[in-house]
Amino acid sequence: MLFTLGVGSAVPGGANSASYMELKRILAEISDRLLGARVAGLYHLEDDSIVLKLRSESFSGELRIVPGRFLYLVEGSYEKPSRLSQKGRALRTLVENARIVGVRLIEGERIAVLDLDRRGSKLRMVCELLPKGTILILDEDDRILACLHKLEMRDRRIAPGERYVPPPAKPAPECEKLEEILGRLTPRRSVVSALAAEARLGGRYAEEVLHLAGVDFSKRVRDLSGEEVDRIISAARKVLESIRGGEPVVAYSPEGEA
Repeated sequence: MLFTLGVGSAVPGGANSASYMELKRILAEISDRLLGARVAGLYHLEDDSIVLKLRSESFSGELRIVPGRFLYLVEGSYEKPSRLSQKGRALRTLVENARIVGVRLIEGERIAVLDLDRRGSKLRMVCELLPKGTILILDEDDRILACLHKLEMRDRRIAPGERYVPPPAKPAPECEKLEEILGRLTPRRSVVSALAAEARLGGRYAEEVLHLAGVDFSKRVRDLSGEEVDRIISAARKVLESIRGGEPVVAYSPEGEA
C-alpha cells in the first residue's frame, strides 16, 4: 500500500523528480509513521535506490529513497537482491537498529534528513534528492561516515571523512511573499522561466500557474500587464495552497491500475 507520493511523474521510470514543495508535503504526511520507528534493515536495490525496513508498535513497512528523485513509504516489502552491495553494507552497518528521532527537510532544498539514535550515538541520514543525488550518514560533528555516491562539486565535496556542507541556502516558495518575488523577476526573461527558477516554483508548477492565469508562457516579464501579474499571484496562491493542503488523488496507469 502506498501511503504518499507527491506527483504521478515522481514514480519509477518517470521523467521528473519530486519538487521541494512535494517533498515537504510528503514528509508532513509520513513523519508520524517514521518517528520512533526502528531501522530493522537496509537494502540497496538494482535501480540504486535504498530501502529502509522500519518497525514500530504502530507501523511495519519500508521507506524507499531514490537519490536525485523522490522518496515514499509503503506497507509490505520489496523484492530484494540476493546479495547486498558493498556500499549497501557500509550504510547498513551504521544505521541498523537505529531509531528515527527526527524527520525534516532542509529549507528550500530537496534534501531530507533523518535524525537517528543508535545505542546513544547521534547520527543523521541525509538524502539528497537533487539532480546529482546521494545518501550519506553523518556523525554528531557533521563528518561523513559513509555515502552511496562520492560527489565533487565546485563548492563542496561529498566523501567519507569530509565535513558535510549542504548547498547554499535558497528561499522556499511562500504565498505571503509572491507579490514581492514577482517584483524582483528578471525583466527580459520569459515568465515561465522566471517563475520556475527565480520564484522557485519549478517547471511543472510554473506552467500550471500560467495556465490557470491565462498568461502566455513565452511572454517576457517586462511585458506583463498589472492585471496579468494579479492573475499570476492569484493562481500561484491557489497552486501552493493546493500542494500544502489539497486532498490526495489516486492516479491510474494507461492500463487502469491504481
